[in-house]
Amino acid sequence: MSQKLGSNGKPATTITASQDSAAGYAAQVIQRYVERMSGAKLPIVADCQQTTETRIIIRVRENAAKFDGFRIHGVADDLVIESAVPRGCIYGAYALLEEIGCRFYDTEPLGIIIPECSDVAVRQDLDILREPSFAIRFASKGAPEDHIRWGFNFTRGGVTLEHEQLVRQLDLKQTRWGHIWPALVQKQFFSDGREPQTMDYAEHEDWLPANERGSRSHKRPNTLFFQS
Repeated sequence: MSQKLGSNGKPATTITASQDSAAGYAAQVIQRYVERMSGAKLPIVADCQQTTETRIIIRVRENAAKFDGFRIHGVADDLVIESAVPRGCIYGAYALLEEIGCRFYDTEPLGIIIPECSDVAVRQDLDILREPSFAIRFASKGAPEDHIRWGFNFTRGGVTLEHEQLVRQLDLKQTRWGHIWPALVQKQFFSDGREPQTMDYAEHEDWLPANERGSRSHKRPNTLFFQS
């Protein structure tokens, strides 16, 4: 048995989720790609609204999965995507799309595969539980929406209000890494709040990595430091 999501350009189910939240973003993701697959635009309603149609329910529920994992399973005639933390609902939305044939390898146009079909359906006996092996996951490329699509939970710290608002909606954590480290190692920092002092590596050049010519330096482009 399967639950139809869309058929011949017409929606066959309704998505229920809290608006203006990670769950709401997850609902928009499903709506967007199902429409691209079949032409059927699934309606999205607030989680307090009643509907007579079968539903995809997206919700945050305590102990639904470990860390920011998620579970997708059937409840009566409905399909539930749930997580203990908001961003897990977005991971679940992409997992559901992969169940119906989508693939998210990289950025568009080549990295995302959306099959075209007149009918879109998902198995009613679907029961997927995915829990990450690592609590901290980030990539050195991509934007916040790429990171959440690929299953990472950290993204770059932003410099614009729009970036910060999007990161909050996606429930991503923020960090800084990569090319900032050469700037950091030029200074010595103190836990008691004293002003940082310029580091003198004259007697400690062996602390610094060497380039292909054997020259050691903390300045670009000689050195690139990565957080481990």
